[in-house]
Amino acid sequence: MEVCLLADRVGEVFTGTVIDVDPDHKRGVVMIKDPAIEARVVGDRLPLGHEVSVRLASADYANGAVDFALA
Repeated sequence: MEVCLLADRVGEVFTGTVIDVDPDHKRGVVMIKDPAIEARVVGDRLPLGHEVSVRLASADYANGAVDFALA
């Protein structure tokens, strides 16, 4: 579903909240408000529980996944 919503928006910046992080704080999950989705995010020092700006890095139909990076 996320791929269909975002396929034509690669490169756009969105606001979201970091809701999960790996122990190294370089990978995690971000919750975007509009459109309402959860997706993977990468970045240096992801701040758990904080609102961040993220750029849509990819929307991959083959894998059915979207990926964001800290903007």
